[in-house]
Amino acid sequence: SKETKGLVSNLGLKIGEQRVVINKTNRQAIATTLAFEKTMGPKSTEHLEVSEKLNRPLLKIYHRHPGRVVTEGADITAGAEKLFSTLQDTRHNIRLIEASKEMLSSDRKDKKCGLFVDKDVLRLRKRRSNHRWVIGPPSFYTQ
Repeated sequence: SKETKGLVSNLGLKIGEQRVVINKTNRQAIATTLAFEKTMGPKSTEHLEVSEKLNRPLLKIYHRHPGRVVTEGADITAGAEKLFSTLQDTRHNIRLIEASKEMLSSDRKDKKCGLFVDKDVLRLRKRRSNHRWVIGPPSFYTQ
């Protein structure tokens, strides 16, 4: 019974730790989603400022010279792909953590039921036991 109580309390602690990890991972996923959306840039070219456009005249002149390639566009695309794959991995990990939390909750519920069954069995055994013990005569009668 003490062992089962200990298991139930430990499972409760682990469920709380899982909840903390899920919340932390959700916050990270939200931050990654915001970073990914910012990396993808504005939805329309009208929202770009002149300094952000890669087809401005100064860059065209810069590209004419050999060895002077501006790789901003390729770097941004590669970074966005990495962010997207990280975001997918994070979402998958959140689902795995939530599944393990559900399993822990189910185990805790089963352990609590087992604890109640153990208590009921002990109570039944005490009730059905033979309470007529043979007690010898007291010592003051045998003088």
